[in-house]
Amino acid sequence: MTDPHYRDSVVKLSVEFWRLLRSYERVIATLPPDNKLLSVARNAGRKLQSILEASNMIVVSYEGQEYSPNLAVSLINSDEFEATDSLRISQMIEPTLMSSGEVVLIGKAIAVKIQAGI
Repeated sequence: MTDPHYRDSVVKLSVEFWRLLRSYERVIATLPPDNKLLSVARNAGRKLQSILEASNMIVVSYEGQEYSPNLAVSLINSDEFEATDSLRISQMIEPTLMSSGEVVLIGKAIAVKIQAGI
């Protein structure tokens, strides 16, 4: 991907497709597990992954992981915590996109404080 306009377009399209897919998955989560919409969502996810692989990119989600400043993610609610708080990423708002081990787009996430003993 040498054309920067092409790369920017793939990044923007990928993020928007990821958001749409996530919304779709939340809706179908309320349906019975044998609903055909579930396989449609899985297929769409595989297609996004295939398109990104062809462009030498991957989507990274840190959802559920303990937060570390070296992760390629920006916390949109970082002002709610102290520097010494242990945090877990509870929700990705925008995925991190990487290409050949390099960050193409820093993701955006919401974190929650990890309670001691949990």
